[in-house]
Amino acid sequence: MRGNPWIIGLLFLATTAYFGYKYNFDFPTVFASRTKTTKAVIVDYKMVPARNGSRGYQQKIEFAYKVGDEILISKKQISARFGHRPIGSKLQLEYQEDSPTKYLIKTYYKPSHFGTVQKYFRSESTYEYEYVKVNNNVLKHEQFGKKGALISKQFYHVIQKSNSLIVSNLFNWNDTIKTFAVESDGILDVTTNKKFTISEEQ
Repeated sequence: MRGNPWIIGLLFLATTAYFGYKYNFDFPTVFASRTKTTKAVIVDYKMVPARNGSRGYQQKIEFAYKVGDEILISKKQISARFGHRPIGSKLQLEYQEDSPTKYLIKTYYKPSHFGTVQKYFRSESTYEYEYVKVNNNVLKHEQFGKKGALISKQFYHVIQKSNSLIVSNLFNWNDTIKTFAVESDGILDVTTNKKFTISEEQ
């Protein structure tokens, strides 16, 4: 007996609407082996057009999470129903133990406040330059080469103590990596003596 095409169509629409609302039109992650949970921190984001057919924009977050001794970086476009997630906000992930890049965001913790963004710039030559961006205790360091090609991008935890920025591992704040001296026109890496000036582009 053939199924009623109207019923099949309605079921299809209902299923599509469910996945659109709950998973932002992503099919839910199905794990093939044992899983573990870990914490993650949002280190960057950009606004992109909503993909559910509605007007407006959604966040595409970039977040870091630790698996063993390795820190992994991933990106995901999230539904507006989760609210705006500032840099520094925490997540809980479930990931497949033998394939850590296969994950599911289990929990969106209470978002961080909107902090003051400060961006610094230095240039070795016309074609080689670096940016340091500080936002909500997260420091992003980018290095660029010829024609603006991105050479490296790294994220750290950072806190300010008096006139110093203390930079450490994202998930081990006792592991200090470097220190910047805060000056009136920028910051100075006290180890390499590299000077970054305040960028007008924020």
